[in-house]
Amino acid sequence: MMSQRLTLRRKRFAELREQQSGVAFTEFALALPFLTMTLLGGLELVHLMLTHQQISQIATSTADLTARFQSSIDETDIETLFTGAQLSMSLDDFNENGRIILSSITRNPDDTGNWVRWQRCRGQLDVESEIGIQDDGRNDSSLSNTIVGMNISSGNNLMFAEVSYSYTPWFLPSDSSFLSKLSPVFSEREITYRSAFIARELALNDITNTTNMNVPDNCPATANPGGGAGAGGGGGGGGSGPDPDPDPYIDPDPGSGNGKKKGGTGGKNGWKGF
Repeated sequence: MMSQRLTLRRKRFAELREQQSGVAFTEFALALPFLTMTLLGGLELVHLMLTHQQISQIATSTADLTARFQSSIDETDIETLFTGAQLSMSLDDFNENGRIILSSITRNPDDTGNWVRWQRCRGQLDVESEIGIQDDGRNDSSLSNTIVGMNISSGNNLMFAEVSYSYTPWFLPSDSSFLSKLSPVFSEREITYRSAFIARELALNDITNTTNMNVPDNCPATANPGGGAGAGGGGGGGGSGPDPDPDPYIDPDPGSGNGKKKGGTGGKNGWKGF
């Protein structure tokens, strides 16, 4: 009787060893987490790369298109550039989580350093320009001599665009999530691209406001709010009364073309946040 039971158990164990019906399911269950991570990581990497591409293109096109204006540039032109930049992106939250900073940089009147002639901003992300605020460097040499690796010589006007965006991953968007600990591609980050082009026309030193447009004061307070490089009250420019330090570079007659100097063309860009 005892021997029959042992024989029966051995037969059952032998049949169990030969049973293969659940092996594939078990292997799939073990591999599923790794397959899922690979799929999510691939999708997130594509998302990150496309975001980098868009921010880079906006920085380059904003600086380049601004530098292409001739004779003068107006507040409405800046507003059009900023609006077009946002519409060309597929980032619906850019206004809340992004920022575009456009600065015009020349040599100061004493030719002792660079000067932020005017600066305009769009977006609510809390970042400031790496070069400073409007009117920085007007009376000193506090600004860097090179902007994105470019030297500004007397008579040239550099259009400098900085575009920043607070990137949020698609999947479990939190730095405390387990995915961000497994791979940095799932981490939140700030992406910033910078680009600079030398303006073709010296008259772009100043910004006009022919339509009396109400320019949002969303750039940091200027270093010299009483007198300024910009008209129309945007970013702290355009104070009342004559400028106590007339600009030696302003074209005395923009309409005639007399007194203009043309700067060279070219541009460079840089980035951070990958």
